[in-house]
Amino acid sequence: MKDLATVNQEVIWAMITIAFIMLCIAVFYYKNPPVKINKLYGYRTRHSMKNQEIWTAANKHSSIMFINHALILFVSTVVLSFLKIPYSLLIFLVVLLGGILFGALRTSQFLKNNFDQEGNKK
Repeated sequence: MKDLATVNQEVIWAMITIAFIMLCIAVFYYKNPPVKINKLYGYRTRHSMKNQEIWTAANKHSSIMFINHALILFVSTVVLSFLKIPYSLLIFLVVLLGGILFGALRTSQFLKNNFDQEGNKK
């Protein structure tokens, strides 16, 4: 049976790995945004899929938000690993899910500020 310190170290390495993978995916998404509207890849909402102009703007904005979130997640995870505080997994999950929600809400707000409901640029 593993001791608690070994389990905690494995959890920390798993969190760092997840954060690093997210950062790699975010950079890939930024450099290779979806070109055409699709239902598989990209920032997909009813508003973002109204026309190609909105689709392009939404995916550019969300990719920048994704990179920012991934950087914050990665740095905070590395800091958590050095501090060795209790509940670091819970903090990691809050930062992870909070960042995803924040990015989606900011991109939605960006679209509302720049495009009307019919999809025309303001």
